[in-house]
Amino acid sequence: MRPEVLDRSKLSEPALRLLALWESKRRGARLPAEGDFTPAEMTPWLAWLVLLDVLADPPDFRYRRTGALIVSTTGHDMSGRRLSEMPVPAEVLAKFMAEHRAAVDTRSPRHDVHRLVNPLRGDTVAFERLLLPLSEDGEKVTALLGMRRGIT
Repeated sequence: MRPEVLDRSKLSEPALRLLALWESKRRGARLPAEGDFTPAEMTPWLAWLVLLDVLADPPDFRYRRTGALIVSTTGHDMSGRRLSEMPVPAEVLAKFMAEHRAAVDTRSPRHDVHRLVNPLRGDTVAFERLLLPLSEDGEKVTALLGMRRGIT
């Protein structure tokens, strides 16, 4: 798959800053690793961050970390759970899986904006999500660093 081209004009200021940090950690065409980021660097985004491990068989993603503001706005903590377990309608889950898969397959950042009904509370939520591929060897995507931030 060809890399996605991000429309930077659609990214919020926090998403642009996180993207710039990720880009600064790249080594040419090599992807950054999780260990390339220090906790101090990540402080501005901690409440909005997710860290997902890429699982191969079956293809899925496991949430290793879910930020506090994500938990408070969604009403559930996905930490330790798989994306395939997210309590959303099947068509929403299929879309989320495809978006995450695209970030892995293209080895490139992905930005999406969603508006959907929260199945746990019934309210409509709007959020932007930035997915940034990480790699322990610089080539194969092993994790996704994500920012999920509510918007109006």
